[in-house]
Amino acid sequence: MSRDSEQGTDPKSQRTQGNPPRRRRNQGELSWYDRAVNTDYQEEVMQIPKDKIGLIIGTRGRRKEEIMKESGVKELIIREDQVHLRGTEEQCSNAKKIIDRILKVQLDPANSNSVTSKFLDISNTKPYYP
Repeated sequence: MSRDSEQGTDPKSQRTQGNPPRRRRNQGELSWYDRAVNTDYQEEVMQIPKDKIGLIIGTRGRRKEEIMKESGVKELIIREDQVHLRGTEEQCSNAKKIIDRILKVQLDPANSNSVTSKFLDISNTKPYYP
């Protein structure tokens, strides 16, 4: 046995006794910088159908990133059938409008002006022969 462990002054135990463990930030919680710089953020929750969550996320999260970029919202978190938006009031309302527009286009397939309905209509396609 070493002399340090006999006296109870093990260097490893001293390191952990003096410093409390670091607390990790929860998902959705603002960073210390965001809290210090801009305190007028608000959080809004929007209900969406569970089978339409993939439309909001998009392929590899690209549509989610586009919504965040276009609206300026700081965080867009999707949990179960809810979309949590964090940003200023104007940013949150812009993000809600974009999400409503995405859901409206998908729920109304008769809308011939929508890009997705044009891609989904395969009746006018010719067969491809290599």
